[in-house]
Amino acid sequence: MITLHQLRVLSAVAKRLNLSEAGRALGVTQTAVSHAIKGLENQLEIKLIKKVRTGVELTEVGEAFRTGVENILNLLDDLMQTHSTKKTQLSAKNLTIGASHGPSSHLVPSLLTRFQRNFPLVHIVQRTGTSAEIEELLLNRSVEIAFISNPSNRPGLTSETFTAERLIFVVAKSHRMAKQTKITKSSLAYVQLLIDNGKDGKGTTLKILRQRISERIKLNVAMEFDNPEALKSAIRTGGGVGLLYADMVSDELRDGGLKELTLAGVNLNGNNHLVYLKDAPISLPAMKFLEFARSFKNRNGSLRIRARSQIKQQVRKELR
Repeated sequence: MITLHQLRVLSAVAKRLNLSEAGRALGVTQTAVSHAIKGLENQLEIKLIKKVRTGVELTEVGEAFRTGVENILNLLDDLMQTHSTKKTQLSAKNLTIGASHGPSSHLVPSLLTRFQRNFPLVHIVQRTGTSAEIEELLLNRSVEIAFISNPSNRPGLTSETFTAERLIFVVAKSHRMAKQTKITKSSLAYVQLLIDNGKDGKGTTLKILRQRISERIKLNVAMEFDNPEALKSAIRTGGGVGLLYADMVSDELRDGGLKELTLAGVNLNGNNHLVYLKDAPISLPAMKFLEFARSFKNRNGSLRIRARSQIKQQVRKELR
């Protein structure tokens, strides 16, 4: 008889394409993972995975089978949440998420809100800081999962692209440059530029800008801030042209308090990145959050919401 453990093992292997990493995530040995997969293949009389140079990969029939497995596991999670006992309801789990200033403005709060609707017993804490600060929190295990504005190259951390992010120039509607829609690279030497340079003076926004324009172009950085809210206040009062991530000022752009200026001929688009410890097991709430976050990411790197009713309908169809 196929067991729930076998299904969870296959799901873990399909996500990581590595038997050792799947075992670490599940808290079992690589031998136990291999045994579970082999047992499943024997019962089904099909080949689910095959070895490749970098690890393993699903066969064509294995990929089709995995889809049904994921639906079944989602249904089970749903049932557990719906029919949890009073004892379970009293023992909420904790999940601490880290985020740098850009993704912490809208992306992460929105994602956490949706996650808690599905997992109401999980107590969530969000920690915010610079990308470097968040990486340190990950390494000392003060947070389990994080979202930062740049890919991490720190040893011991895994970084995967999550959603698109834009670095933009903005001015107050009362600023003299608000009548414009674009600025040029040459004009950057004359406008008063306001930036978020982080608490340690190692902010990434200015670094990204310098990478995208010619080194010969001088920048007139008039003010540096270690706090995004202070930076936004200075921009709103007409202190100059601000350089920051679009998510951080989406409300102000929507209500007309600030206006975006496009830098002609320069692409400042980037990505948010999902980061976590490379070779360390994570808690069950963190594992569920990773699965949840990835399920909402579409091919363009934005979030998409699948209604719970749609998931249930699909699972019921698979179980017929």
